Amino acid sequence: MPDKKVETPLGVKIISVLYLLVGVLAFLFGILLIAGSFPAGEKVWETILGYNILPWLIVLEGIIFTPLGIFIFFVGRGLQKGKNWARIMTIIVSILGFLFADYLLSELMIFRVIIEKIISLAINIVIPAYLFFNQTAKEFFNN
Repeated sequence: MPDKKVETPLGVKIISVLYLLVGVLAFLFGILLIAGSFPAGEKVWETILGYNILPWLIVLEGIIFTPLGIFIFFVGRGLQKGKNWARIMTIIVSILGFLFADYLLSELMIFRVIIEKIISLAINIVIPAYLFFNQTAKEFFNN
């Protein structure tokens, strides 16, 4: 007896699109960091930041962001396809994001940063709560 097709819940669609978008942006940012670390790019970073940052540090960040973007993109695809591993990874990443945002909120007390971190905290509370507790979402991933 074939499994019947379950409609993707709206919340899962929104979260997956968010992850796809963040994945692409993180990947492109990583490539930009690596490309911008060469001599011509150093002047660009100096102009943007107002000071010269170490080129190897920029390359290191690019090396971290590029595969991270690919990972986040594939988690978004897994969410769209109803893969339970993607649901679990999203919950874990959101909890880590919550913990990291909480740390930054206590360390950086600039108003703009506070607003951004409060929004990040809210997102990183809502996403795992929805994926963990919403019965429709749980059924979607268990099919």
